[in-house]
Amino acid sequence: MNGNTYVKLSEVKSTRPRFLYDPLLVEGVVNLIAGDGGVGKSTLVLDWIAKATRGRLEGDYQGRPANVLIYSQEDSDSLLKARALAAGADLNRLIPFYKTDAITLPDGSTTESRSGYMLPDDLGLIEQALIDRSAIALVVDPLTSLVGGDSNKRDDVRKALDPLAALAEKLHVTVIGLLHFNKGGGYQSDKISGSHAFRDLCRSLILVAKDDGSGTRYATIDKSNYSQAAGTSYEFNLSNRDMPDDNDEMNHIGVVTGWQVSDKSVGDVINQNHAVPEPEANDCERDVIDYLIEQGGSASKTDVVKALTPDYTRKQIEHARERNPLIVSSRSGYPAKAMWSYAGNPGNPGKPPVSNGSQPPMFGETKADYPTVGRPSEPRNTNDPSPSNDGLPSLPSITEWTRDILSHPAPSDEEYRHMSAEQVDALADAQGLYASKAWAERERRSNDGIRKA
Repeated sequence: MNGNTYVKLSEVKSTRPRFLYDPLLVEGVVNLIAGDGGVGKSTLVLDWIAKATRGRLEGDYQGRPANVLIYSQEDSDSLLKARALAAGADLNRLIPFYKTDAITLPDGSTTESRSGYMLPDDLGLIEQALIDRSAIALVVDPLTSLVGGDSNKRDDVRKALDPLAALAEKLHVTVIGLLHFNKGGGYQSDKISGSHAFRDLCRSLILVAKDDGSGTRYATIDKSNYSQAAGTSYEFNLSNRDMPDDNDEMNHIGVVTGWQVSDKSVGDVINQNHAVPEPEANDCERDVIDYLIEQGGSASKTDVVKALTPDYTRKQIEHARERNPLIVSSRSGYPAKAMWSYAGNPGNPGKPPVSNGSQPPMFGETKADYPTVGRPSEPRNTNDPSPSNDGLPSLPSITEWTRDILSHPAPSDEEYRHMSAEQVDALADAQGLYASKAWAERERRSNDGIRKA
């Protein structure tokens, strides 16, 4: 029968948080490590737990070699052994484990077969394994393998993993779960694949990404409920180590090197990797741009489609606009109609415009922003002797404003908050980080009941 439980805080024993790896891995809770496939997150975790088996991990177990259980559906036992040896683990303390089912063969004999754990049904088996091996840590790769339902549904995730979190607290075990990222750019906090319940459940979230240019890997503590370390970033590299197998044949195994604090975050890397490149216009894009230039820089979508349909389908024309961030869509007039504008340099189509041979002003720095964005407007000080802006030219059109924005790195989240609805809508029709931030701002305003004029 369900009921209420009341706690007297005066009778609760207060204890400080304990860390398997201070400040990244917290004891008694679920810790998540998330990143794209192939960025090195499992190699990084293996480096940490290998040190734990030797008592070399900085934290409350430093100097005390510990047992670690690992449940992995990513690696075979043979490959896991090679990787553990390369990382320097004590193989007697790093222990793979699996659920086994008894199978009856046609001749009546029985044999055992490996199968996967599913929570909450198999929680008792996992608890018994941790107790049997006196393990202080449990690694699950990937964590979604324990979710019997839909990992995109909050209730299914919480039904499976809330009991695991309770078990971690009960046994004072550090649970380390690995997850994948969603594709593309965007906010680092929203990159975890599956339901947001994964982020809500964990008490420490570490994001991992690879700089596609340099090959350097980065890890950022995105969430840390038990320390002040949120926002701290690290960098590391993966190097090959030649490890002979039991047949004296050589394995090339990746190992972590150069682990150190970094000023560069995973968010920086994600946005850098997915920055919008200067487009190379295909024939349809080129013809759309040429038509817009002929019309003085802008035309209604209806007119563009009508002018180009002898040579292209409507879908080809629309895809051309979607692919090229310099072909900007907005809505104007009453009733509102879709307008397409070219935000590039008419003298060199496909490239951002540069006025007077110099670099365009950075976002928010011109006196002719449309309207001023990037900072709240302030009332003019009538005692200020500096000249007023009354003599400035009129504010630029939305097309000119969008063109300037697309010539620079994407604005910050705070700058998006100060944009008008028309500005956000214009950037939502761009591509890459410009669009993803605009859509996020639209969602924020919708949730808050805001429609910024």
